[in-house]
Amino acid sequence: MATHSGITEAEFQPIVRDWMAKAKHPRFDKPYPQMVYQPMLEVMKYLRENGYRTYIVTGGGQDYVRAYAQQVYGIPPEQIIGSALETKYEYNNERQGILMKEPNTTVL
Repeated sequence: MATHSGITEAEFQPIVRDWMAKAKHPRFDKPYPQMVYQPMLEVMKYLRENGYRTYIVTGGGQDYVRAYAQQVYGIPPEQIIGSALETKYEYNNERQGILMKEPNTTVL
């Protein structure tokens, strides 16, 4: 929670996308988006082609997975279910409405 709270959704998403673009698997030396199990992608594609909607259900942070799931798995953010920090609506210094992550967890 400490690494994810106290920042806005707009600040969080680019951090995750940047990490996913640069970080490499320590054993295989490949970016994590390339470390996807190909048969799983094929099953998800088959299901979607036959009228099913695919979801990711995770015990991890849904905001984290939502940052890359569309690109890697073809699954839109609204079809990711998992743990989430509570979010508070507040105003920034420019008096614009923002969503701020709070240090409380909710499982959705």
